[in-house]
Parts: sequence; structure tokens; C-alpha cells
Amino acid sequence: MNNQYISKFKQAIEHNLKIAKWEPTNNQILSIANDIYERSSEPDSRELLDIIKSHYSKEILYFANEGLDNSDLITLLTLATQVKSNADK
Repeated sequence: MNNQYISKFKQAIEHNLKIAKWEPTNNQILSIANDIYERSSEPDSRELLDIIKSHYSKEILYFANEGLDNSDLITLLTLATQVKSNADK
């Protein structure tokens, strides 16, 4: 498992959803990446949050005063592909 790709993917999720604090394991991030990779299209912000919550049940603290930007979600799909491709290396 390549931690570099997992770290970049986690940072992209945090940026896109304006997450201030959460502590997922690398395996949880990998599961999130796999779910995004398996989709036929990139998820919107609500779908992404649903995917995250299906693998991460602890509290997520995020900045609610800022709007969510769906324009960067394609980046998550790209990074999810990199995580999936490098998971076994």
C-alpha cells in the first residue's frame, strides 16, 4: 500500500468537504477510494459523504460556514484510481 497516494487522497477529501478533523485509518481511506473507483461517475458532495460514512463511523468535524465546491470532485476520482492502482505495491 503506497501511503503517498493515500495521504494525497485523504487531503483531497478534506479539501473538497472542508473537513477540519477526522482520523480514518489507511484501510478506511483505501475502502473509500475503492468505492469511488467502482462508481460509473464521480460522486457529488452528498454521495461522497455517504461513501465516507459507510466506512468511517466516528465524528467528522467540518467547516459548515463554507459552501461545498463540486468542481474538484473529479480530482477525487483521479486520486481514488491512483490509490486503487497502487494499493498492492
